[in-house]
Parts: sequence; structure tokens; C-alpha cells
Amino acid sequence: METTTKPQSKVAAAVCQNHPDRPARFLCEKFQQRFCEECARCPRPTHCKFRTQCLIREMESDDEPPEPEPAGLR
Repeated sequence: METTTKPQSKVAAAVCQNHPDRPARFLCEKFQQRFCEECARCPRPTHCKFRTQCLIREMESDDEPPEPEPAGLR
């Protein structure tokens, strides 16, 4: 009698490193860390070769107020 089983997935579900009960929606490419929406902040905002492609950095820049225009350029 042969039994067939479904192959087990070797890929673990991506969870937030700070909240293991929440799914991770964001990945820091530089440090290979996964974050939920609440925790999605740049771990170390220094030079990063992934900066131009980083969704976490883009989200943070949306939260910052725009820089004022220098006086005299109007």
C-alpha cells in the first residue's frame, strides 16, 4: 500500500522580526530583516546601495515634511 503525501514547503512564512504574530510586508535588503507595517523603519539610515529601491526609505520620506525653499531663489 503506497501513501502519498504533499511535499512540505521549505520556505517559512515571512513574519515581522519584532512581532512574530504579524506578517512581514517589508524587507530591508541591506540587513535582510523583515518588518510589519508598524515596524517598517530603516534600521540604520546610513549609506545603503539599496536606498534608491528601498520601500521602507520611501515610506519614511513620505512622513517627513518638505524642506523649505532657500530664501532668495523666488
